[in-house]
Amino acid sequence: MEMQEGTSKVAELEAFRNELVEYDKFYQRHFDSEELTRDETRRLGQLYENISCKVGSLGPLITELTGIDKIDIQGRKHDMWLIALSSPMDPLAYRVLGDCIHVVNRAIGRLEADIQRGYRDKNGDIKEKAGLSTISGEKSKSVPKKVWRWAKANKLWSIIIIAIPVIAALLYVIDYFWKLFS
Repeated sequence: MEMQEGTSKVAELEAFRNELVEYDKFYQRHFDSEELTRDETRRLGQLYENISCKVGSLGPLITELTGIDKIDIQGRKHDMWLIALSSPMDPLAYRVLGDCIHVVNRAIGRLEADIQRGYRDKNGDIKEKAGLSTISGEKSKSVPKKVWRWAKANKLWSIIIIAIPVIAALLYVIDYFWKLFS
């Protein structure tokens, strides 16, 4: 189940996707009312365990790369992996499993592109270049590396990200009223 030392995250994600596709084929056979052999049932159990473990280890990277970890069902957000791996097998879980495969494919493509651009290393870790930090695979053009390190260390980066648009909106409102009463 565990990838060998030195294996890239792309290879791990591809192996994960292949297991999801194999699991998906078992689902399809289930809905086609085909009986599974004892060996196939055992393999299905192994796949379920492997996929469940890999969701724990690769899930955060997949979410970081795609921004997707929830699925909308009747107007409410649900963890896509919990739905896809729910038991017993049902049509909703089968549909969400297909969505999970698409999300993993998207993550693979994004990771390959980020590695090619030099934003990430083969382990999927974000690189720092030219004194600037990369955030979510995109180059930050104006924030020095030291500021991001300080903000991360003090868990303030999310406040900074939220504060900038709020300050911009306040300046817009002040400007509007200034022009209105001038």
